[in-house]
Amino acid sequence: MGMNIVASRLSNQHLVGESWTCVEDVVVNSGAVQAQDYNGAAWALSLRLANATKADIDQAFNKGRILRTHVLRPTWHFVLPEDIRWMVKLTAPRIKQAMSYYNRKLELDDAFFARCHKIITRALANDAWQTRAELAQVLAENGIEASGQRLGHIVMQAEIEGLICSGPFSGKQFTYALIADRAPQAKALSREEALALLATRYFKGHGPASLQDFTWWSGLTVADSKLALNLVKDQLDHETYDGKEYWFSGALAEKIAPQILLLSVYDEYVIAYQNYGPIFLDKTKHLTNIFGNARLDYVIVKDGIVIGTWRRQVNKNKVALEVKLEIKLDPEDNNRLLVAAENYSRFLGLPVEIA
Repeated sequence: MGMNIVASRLSNQHLVGESWTCVEDVVVNSGAVQAQDYNGAAWALSLRLANATKADIDQAFNKGRILRTHVLRPTWHFVLPEDIRWMVKLTAPRIKQAMSYYNRKLELDDAFFARCHKIITRALANDAWQTRAELAQVLAENGIEASGQRLGHIVMQAEIEGLICSGPFSGKQFTYALIADRAPQAKALSREEALALLATRYFKGHGPASLQDFTWWSGLTVADSKLALNLVKDQLDHETYDGKEYWFSGALAEKIAPQILLLSVYDEYVIAYQNYGPIFLDKTKHLTNIFGNARLDYVIVKDGIVIGTWRRQVNKNKVALEVKLEIKLDPEDNNRLLVAAENYSRFLGLPVEIA
């Protein structure tokens, strides 16, 4: 029969079976959780927890139990405070390399960033977190033009230098804070220790997955990804399936109970693999252009397979879900879709209507 990749990934990501009891466990299991779409990422965390609401995730975020910063590919991810320094240090060189062309174009050099970092450090000292607009004002007051793309590069550089990360919300606005304040107990690891830990968490939390999947997810070079896998492969299991070698930890799931999931397109189940093949059928392959398809904000997953898309419109009284199915559902699956919508309603604390 062969390896059931879909069932095993759903199980290892805790989208089926036993739920985690705290948000930190979800993030550790994944290594990091993609989070540039905060609302989608909060929903992704809650799906792996027992009865967690948006308010619960917001509270954990505001208290600094999970932090948001640029690591890996790069994009924003949730990471744990104790992991932020080693993870940023490990993945920052590749991010800097990717940013270097635009930094030169914008005439942003090391001396410029050093000046900005001193200003930002003074502004954020002693837990005085600030929004991006407030940081821009502080920089401007110190003679530094900081708007648009320039501002984005300034704060991102400060993130990947291990200086700043997310602070609590200010109303509905994100803020920045000093890592020294938000993560005073952050671990320092050697490069090999960091490579080994990142690979261990990825293959345990995302497996079965290939080396190519890990390379994509981590943003590391192929050489570093191979080294990371070699450091931990004696702790992992592996199988060859359809001509590809997959790595994982522990027993694989053979089957799952029928279910419908409403997922963010940036959910780790969708985005954490270079090869989307296992979860897209021939008739839904056109949806795999996830970065260029304006329609594909969120995906509907039936028994681990993408079968359509959904969008949400939220107001203070209700949430309307616009559903587009590529595959017709039977009555039982329609009921499962309603259950998934009810779960989303509970998460938001608002009634949900399916359009």
